[in-house]
Amino acid sequence: MANFDRLAELGKPIFLRHDQTALLRKYRLEADAGAIYVRYCGERYAIDRLTANVTASDGTAAGPAVTLTVFDMLCHTEQAFAPVGEWRTTNMLPGCGQSNPDDTLLNRRLTARFEENTEAIREACRRLGGKPFPVGDVAWELPVFDWFSVVFQFWLGDEEFPSAVRFLWDKSTLQYLHYETLYYIMGHILQTLDSMI
Repeated sequence: MANFDRLAELGKPIFLRHDQTALLRKYRLEADAGAIYVRYCGERYAIDRLTANVTASDGTAAGPAVTLTVFDMLCHTEQAFAPVGEWRTTNMLPGCGQSNPDDTLLNRRLTARFEENTEAIREACRRLGGKPFPVGDVAWELPVFDWFSVVFQFWLGDEEFPSAVRFLWDKSTLQYLHYETLYYIMGHILQTLDSMI
């Protein structure tokens, strides 16, 4: 079993120790006797209430990044997400203490593909339930969870600068998610957009 899969397995007992009734109230989640349901990046997932197995709507098991992200958002803090309303780049969030690297480093291969398909990217963002964002050549506020969104920005290249991807987060994000989880979310969004164009 790979380390990433092992981490997702370790997350299951942590999830199961939480008061599920409190989790349902915190984010007004849909549930039945067998599962708790949550939407993540446009896909509906079920969390088994006894095993904490996470499955997509087609019945396939969620990957470890999706599983860890869902558990982190639901269990990181007892408080429901309360946005501040200020957007920050990934490494300019309070407490990071780092420079602001180009988020394009996540997957440079995609920037050329995105540049050739800007209209398809806009359409994919719309289909994911996004709202246009005013800054960026292609920029959308995308729902990650029903209560939590991120801004995806794509900047076309020119003679001086290559094309680039940026993500913006609410200033309070790291109160509700671990820093590593942000990279799971960014990778998932990029893969999803890539699959839709």
